[in-house]
Amino acid sequence: MSETDETSSQSSLMYFLRLVIANWKTLMGIYITIGILTVIILLLLPKWYKSEATVVILDENQSAISNMMNQFSAFGLGSFGENNVATYMGYARTNKMYDRLIEEFKLNEVYETQYVEDTYEAIFENMNVTDNEDKTFTISYLYKEDPEMAASIVQFIYGQLDQIALEVDRAEASNFRQYVENYYDEVSSKLRADEDSLTRFQSKTGILDLGIQTEAAIEGIAELEKQKISLEIEKNYVEEVFENTGRVQEIENRISAISAKITDLQRNNSEVLVAIDSLPKQGADFLRLKRDILIGEKVSEFLRLQYEQALLDEQKISSNLYLVDPPSIPEKKYKPQRTRILFIVMFFTVLLSLIFIRAKAFYRDHSESFKQLI
Repeated sequence: MSETDETSSQSSLMYFLRLVIANWKTLMGIYITIGILTVIILLLLPKWYKSEATVVILDENQSAISNMMNQFSAFGLGSFGENNVATYMGYARTNKMYDRLIEEFKLNEVYETQYVEDTYEAIFENMNVTDNEDKTFTISYLYKEDPEMAASIVQFIYGQLDQIALEVDRAEASNFRQYVENYYDEVSSKLRADEDSLTRFQSKTGILDLGIQTEAAIEGIAELEKQKISLEIEKNYVEEVFENTGRVQEIENRISAISAKITDLQRNNSEVLVAIDSLPKQGADFLRLKRDILIGEKVSEFLRLQYEQALLDEQKISSNLYLVDPPSIPEKKYKPQRTRILFIVMFFTVLLSLIFIRAKAFYRDHSESFKQLI
């Protein structure tokens, strides 16, 4: 900095200090007035209290639908019904949760809202569910003037999150059990029809036995049919309940691959399986009937076990939440932070007042120039 600039800077500072000294009464009046008004307003502002609770998601209590689908999937498509932090955060932001809060605590009267959408908005602003990234999450709620009510609302939210999760898991388990039951009934009906057809065929033709090698090959086809059925159940379930087109396409590709393998085995002319088309008419009919029954028995037994497991798991669904830190009644208000607000207000008051007296002096010193411009 040159000597001239330094002198100019010192001169400007001295000029500014003279302005402050000359207007100190005005400045002090502004500061005292603004300070008093700010303190009065801050004292009149309502106190808001924040209650919090920490919840952990237990690994050992994964939802039953998740376990069922993992076991049932023939090629591991991942978990269904798995409740993680994001899932509970989503449940907290549902109208079902908001409606239960409104009904329990009469929040439409508390917030003095005319429309339910406005009450939803008030709840949204005061409720928070935070992911702690360690398989725990924190529920918090802000409530005006009543710390006990803040704690009660947090406790209620925890209970409703648990309840909604159980309702969803039970609905998914029930839907899945219904799918298995429908397939089981369908396969059982077809099996009974095939057994009746075979009985009539044997009575008419006298053919009673099937080659050991051919029977072994049909056992392999039955295993593939069982996998195919399980995939079809899974596809229909995913398609209707989850509407996941990518997952459905993956399942359909797997079904197509298994169907192609079954077709290849049925048309195989090796020593293991005699091709159906090359047998005499009666032998081919017998082979088809026997094959259908063996496959039906395998699939029916598989579906029966799955159905019984689905019934059991539907009854076993339980909570996988644990309240680590229950909501406590807050003793210290969360807002308004009066000291901080007062400091900020006074800082900007000082800044703006100094700018004002400088601008006023500048206008006074250059009033003639401004008049000429006008």
